[in-house]
Amino acid sequence: MLNMTKLHFIEGDTDSAYWAISGKIVPKIYQGGKWINQKEYEDNLRQGFKYVIKDQQFYDTNAKYFFPTIEGDKYDEKKLLGLAFENEGDEMYALASKNYYIHTFKRNQLTDVIKLKGVNLKQNNINKQDVIDNLVNGKITQGTNMRLGQINDQLQEGDVSKQYHMSKLLNTKNALTGIQNKMVVLKNSQSCLPFIYGLTADSYIDSL
Repeated sequence: MLNMTKLHFIEGDTDSAYWAISGKIVPKIYQGGKWINQKEYEDNLRQGFKYVIKDQQFYDTNAKYFFPTIEGDKYDEKKLLGLAFENEGDEMYALASKNYYIHTFKRNQLTDVIKLKGVNLKQNNINKQDVIDNLVNGKITQGTNMRLGQINDQLQEGDVSKQYHMSKLLNTKNALTGIQNKMVVLKNSQSCLPFIYGLTADSYIDSL
């Protein structure tokens, strides 16, 4: 139904997937330093699968079973095996599932959006260039998560109740780093082990 040579998988999760679609291209046109075709450019980003459909008749007949037919209806979006567009934009870089940068619409305006699992982005200044530097140069960016914790003191002699105080807890971690998605397949072609640099399938003993 779709021309898969014009679709490129970027990243996916349990219930979502992001694809780059080679459809109709509308270049940005500037005149006197002003962007004069902004509406045409942004409208084109909402093309969906329009320009990569191979069998239009089949698509028109069956799309209603998978795609929402009522605009803005959340129940209609959640059809069994159904699909719904969550984000549409013109640029995306993904490091792994739930770790990506995308230039997409928020409140009908193109905006930079960064998602990093386990990192509080409100407390860390991580931007698009940091994601690109990690992909191109392997640059590691650290992040710090801060939270408040309630700690109780040990009861001392004569105390009637425990004393509590608030403490600020800081946790520093690697926010942007490389990811290894390879597996070592053993000789029996059925068992897999995590990839470790310098080790091959011959390094393991097959006891099956």
